[in-house]
Amino acid sequence: MVKEGQFADAAQAYFRLSSEQSRRVLTPGHSIALADWLSRHRHLRDYPRGPLGAEAHLGAGLVQLNELGQPAAAYQHLVEVFDHDPDPDLRRVARRALSEIAER
Repeated sequence: MVKEGQFADAAQAYFRLSSEQSRRVLTPGHSIALADWLSRHRHLRDYPRGPLGAEAHLGAGLVQLNELGQPAAAYQHLVEVFDHDPDPDLRRVARRALSEIAER
C-alpha cells in the first residue's frame, strides 16, 4: 500500500499488527515514507501517548540507526520511546539499540 501511495490505508493496516507481526513488514524506504506521512498528517500530535507513539519512535530510531547510519538522530527517537508507555518488547528493543549507540 505504501508503494502505491495509499498511506492512510497502510497506516491503518500497520497499526492493527502486533509489535511482533510488524517487524520487518516494511522495507526501510517504505518505513521512512510512512513515518514521514504520519508526521505530516499530525499522527503523533493527535496520538502523542501510548503504544502507537512508542512504536512510531522506535521504528524511526531503528531506521535511522540501522539503515541510514545516523546514531544521533536515532538516539532522540529511541529515548522518546520510553515517554510513550511502551510494552516490554518495545522497551527491550529500544534499550538494545541505545546500548549499540553507546558502544559506538
